[in-house]
Amino acid sequence: MNNLMDIYHLVGGYGETYYLFEIESTGSLSYRVLNISPGLDNKYTFPNNEVMKYSLTFDNLNRLVLCYLLETGELYLSYKEGDKWDEMQIGKLDTRSNTYHQFQLIYANKKLNLIFSYSNYINSEIITIHHLVIDKGIEEQNMVIKYLLRKDYNEFFADSDEIGNIHLVYNTTTKFESYIYHSFYSPYRAIWASNPQELSTRSSDSSRPYLFIDSKSNINAAWLEKEGSQSKVIFAQMPIKGKNKFTWRKTGLNISLNNQFTPIIYEEDGSLKIACANGDSLIEYVSNDYGRTWDLENDTLKIHIDGLIPFCLSKDFYPSQIIRNLLAKTPIKSLHDLYLIEGIKKDYQGLQVKPTNPPALNTNEKKTKEKGLSEELKAQESILNEILENQVKLLIELNEIKNILSEEKPSFIKRFFE
Repeated sequence: MNNLMDIYHLVGGYGETYYLFEIESTGSLSYRVLNISPGLDNKYTFPNNEVMKYSLTFDNLNRLVLCYLLETGELYLSYKEGDKWDEMQIGKLDTRSNTYHQFQLIYANKKLNLIFSYSNYINSEIITIHHLVIDKGIEEQNMVIKYLLRKDYNEFFADSDEIGNIHLVYNTTTKFESYIYHSFYSPYRAIWASNPQELSTRSSDSSRPYLFIDSKSNINAAWLEKEGSQSKVIFAQMPIKGKNKFTWRKTGLNISLNNQFTPIIYEEDGSLKIACANGDSLIEYVSNDYGRTWDLENDTLKIHIDGLIPFCLSKDFYPSQIIRNLLAKTPIKSLHDLYLIEGIKKDYQGLQVKPTNPPALNTNEKKTKEKGLSEELKAQESILNEILENQVKLLIELNEIKNILSEEKPSFIKRFFE
């Protein structure tokens, strides 16, 4: 399976146009308009060649933002203003010593956040996930986690919730074991959780994690668990609201797959869906109660899939559809080569989907709604801060125990008789 995540990125709903970004074989980064049928469209190529990694997102002003890394290490940030790009260099990474695996740009808590992974050429089995907070430049840097990866490279997936926390799932592997972990970043404390939570079962062989946050503030994760020559899909959910908030609940779906494609979670018309490529077919499960129960929706669609690509969709368009990644076959020549974007295809066929605005609230309703939301966000922030504080206390206690045990044995025994 080709790692299309590094090559392609589709942008939707920007000026009612869809752009396919691509790193070409020459190392140049380009984009072109993607239509429902194949055709020769105008292509824009960025002046800097030898692009190593890139990622895109929309900011709060609905501007398309591009971050890319050159093979020489320069890190650039570009904003699309009309038909032009406003570009600036924001830093430089050590491409001489490190291999960079994945970039993901997220707009959260009124700032851009770049999360990327890399490994050193000397010890390529140690993967580091790093986090940059970007405003007018790089204003904060965080080392998220270092972990062992002795098999094929697996992507991490990150997303942000409504109060600005960034959640992340990743996969650690050794020669005999493979596990899935979740971690999160609190912008209010400006730190990542020091003790990531294992989501998979310790005795299982788990891989290909995926993360998606839905419109109901649920943190949803899915991954594959090996069963003989096949794999089954495991779904887990952690609400950040309600009675069971910040508690993970796992469900094994009745899906057996013959390959190792990452399952995709997305939301469409008030329902959660999981799409899984299985050989030359697509299996889709749907949940009409946001993850509590699942039903088979489709398992008869015969398609060829080569991998996943990132999808960046403006919030002003298709408000009923939240999707972060698409399934694709290569070469990508038209929208027909992409799956899970039926709304977009209908739009090109004449069923225009326009931005929808909620009914206007009067002054009293608006104040009541804002007050309730503010109180809910404060409560969620308080619980997350308590989790982080407890982890810090635990680390302090563990360090104290470690220091005691590292002392000489006579002094250690002496403590119990004085």
